[in-house]
Amino acid sequence: MHIIQSSCKIILFLVLLLVFSQYNLLQAQSKRANNWYFSHRSGIDFNQTPPVPAAGGQVQSTFISSATISDENGNLLFYTDGHSVWNKNHVQMPNGFGLTKGALSNYNQTSVIVPKPGSTNIYFIFTTNQAGLNVEHGLFYAVVDLSFQNGLGDVVQKNIFLQQHMNRGLTAVQHANGNDYWVIGHQWGSVNYMSYRVTREGVSPEPVVSAGTVNQTWWGGWTGGQSKASPDGAWLATVAENGIELAKFSTYTGKVREPFMIKDPEVHYNPFKGVEFSPNSNVLYGGSLYEGFLQFDLTKETPNDIVKSFKRVRDAGRNTSEDLQVAPDGKIYVGKGGGQWDGLLTIGNISNPNSLETNDKYNQDAMHMQGLVTGSRLPTFVTSFFATPPAINYSNVCLGENTLFSAAGIGSRDSIRWFFSDPASGSANTSTTMNTAHTFTTQGTYNVALRVYLGGSYKQLEQQVTIIQKPAVNLGSDVRACSNEIVTLDAGEGTTYLWSTGATTRKINVTVSDEYWVEVSNGFCSSKDIIKVEITQLPVLDLGPDQLLCSTSPITLSVGTTNQHYKVKWSTGETTPSIQIKESGLYWAEVTKEVCIVRDEIQISYNGLTNLTIKASTTSPKYDEMISLEATGDRLTSFKWDLGDGTTSAATTPFHTYEFAGTYPILLTAYNAFGCTAEASTQVVVAPYIFIPNIFTPNGDGKNDAFQITYNDRGPFDIKIFNRWGKQVYQAKNKDFQWDGTGFSDGVYFYMISSETNTYKGYVEIVR
Repeated sequence: MHIIQSSCKIILFLVLLLVFSQYNLLQAQSKRANNWYFSHRSGIDFNQTPPVPAAGGQVQSTFISSATISDENGNLLFYTDGHSVWNKNHVQMPNGFGLTKGALSNYNQTSVIVPKPGSTNIYFIFTTNQAGLNVEHGLFYAVVDLSFQNGLGDVVQKNIFLQQHMNRGLTAVQHANGNDYWVIGHQWGSVNYMSYRVTREGVSPEPVVSAGTVNQTWWGGWTGGQSKASPDGAWLATVAENGIELAKFSTYTGKVREPFMIKDPEVHYNPFKGVEFSPNSNVLYGGSLYEGFLQFDLTKETPNDIVKSFKRVRDAGRNTSEDLQVAPDGKIYVGKGGGQWDGLLTIGNISNPNSLETNDKYNQDAMHMQGLVTGSRLPTFVTSFFATPPAINYSNVCLGENTLFSAAGIGSRDSIRWFFSDPASGSANTSTTMNTAHTFTTQGTYNVALRVYLGGSYKQLEQQVTIIQKPAVNLGSDVRACSNEIVTLDAGEGTTYLWSTGATTRKINVTVSDEYWVEVSNGFCSSKDIIKVEITQLPVLDLGPDQLLCSTSPITLSVGTTNQHYKVKWSTGETTPSIQIKESGLYWAEVTKEVCIVRDEIQISYNGLTNLTIKASTTSPKYDEMISLEATGDRLTSFKWDLGDGTTSAATTPFHTYEFAGTYPILLTAYNAFGCTAEASTQVVVAPYIFIPNIFTPNGDGKNDAFQITYNDRGPFDIKIFNRWGKQVYQAKNKDFQWDGTGFSDGVYFYMISSETNTYKGYVEIVR
């Protein structure tokens, strides 16, 4: 028993070694498509990221699908348009012309370059020429030997005939043994596919013939569009009239089997021209002359399901699309044209072809060609150059739920079988469906294997899958609570949380009756629980903040509701929704519904300021007399005096002298320690006063040198002085005037003073 197990392990190791050695070989060839040269002398260099336009190319013809080949480091070796061959320096090889008998066709010519297995110098150029009844038109190949011309190479054999009457479509893919290649084409006027094997010995002249469903004939001026094998070799797609023929392909036998047609279900007639697979071989793209791009999901189990999986990547735009070609950067590039559109300065691409999403997937002007122009044709390559590593894809690792499995890049197969390493699951421990699901019986790590059977043997992929216990979520029994209580729901341990309320925390507080759910994730799996919460709603009881009242008027306290379903009780014994308060004290109220109760309290303090009066030293001060003011009252702490003439004071006992005559209202605002205020007022009446001298002596002794008055009235003022003959000799508008009599002789002068309320007349004498 142990010996059998050991031998099984050795066999498994050898199988895995074969699988991964094939993949390593493909990885080594992944840069062989890094240089593109195609129509209009355009080119793209994929050795840089992002790729850049490459000048110098010699391919000119608009409708020729060229072929290029680079070494394993991405260095250009040579390229061809199917008629001529140019070396890495863009110079035609000495014998690099006339690769097909007859003239170079302007239409329908496709080439592909295939390395000779086991050789680093020998390459085969396969070319299809325009189909027809002439035997010279068909599939030919030539041999290039890079050991010639000091490593630049030369064509050492050409015009080697393989098959007459071939359509344009030509593709190549690696053999199941990881060394050889298959070159596949479709015969014109026939349903037959021709698969030619390329080995260390060379090109087998006898093809493997397989029947398709479509008789490819001349249509619409062309003999068909592209043919492509999927990068993993499992599929073959060929553009036919008004559709795409899709078939399974065996890289072991070269046989095409189970062909069926794919059409655009939304249009009656749609001539596809381009076809391409995603790098993971799970998505097929068809490029239409008039209707944009379609994509199909090849992971579906039946032809009918594949046809129904179509999505339109984009509708037809200003440019038609023809050749589609996957590139080393994982994108599918699009040859835009259709004749009148050739010569565009940009090239489009499909940015994420492995994805089934279609939003913003196509960029019509993805690369600006920096002066180079593009056409409808792109170079052709061995499709295996673009293969992604074979992989087992899975999703959902939660115990008790279906874990979904699929695979990508596994290549041609006769059948498959999954092994889940879960014997407790019984007959469900294996599956023969490509897209499958398995519910594991316990948590832990399982070694899931996928066997791919082809030609009597199998290759095996393995993937460790760790099944994780879902987080335990228990919100508990349903809850009944009062609205004034805090109801906290706790989701338990987890990594992320999502509540029905939108909250993302472990705990939430709820105040409304409802059903609440939470989804808890541990980073891999999630669990959900629901709880019903019934809240007995009580009013929001808020008697307000404590009050320090300055007024002695009564105030009203209210519970804020008159709902008869609530019972009210006050600290005063009253049961009404509101009460009147007249005295200082601590008051509380309770509102009850069923078993729920809410309570609030408030402190009321009456601290008014009373008996405020003003005591003045006099209310009828004389001119220039100072008065004093004094406030009397209970517990006064600060004051604000308004003395009526624009003067204010915060003094306890202010002193003040009024400059002008008039009646002055005095207002006192007083404060106590509780912030309460009171006001008191009185008034002061200042009588008008004027003093007018009748003599002045302007003799320069500094005494009585000018005529001036003392006057406390306000408002307009005017003084005029006249000589004895009535002539005005002086006038002033300011009561603070000073007339020194300069220029006038001694003697008596007469004055007239006018104010807002009075007129004064008299005389004054100048004595020097």
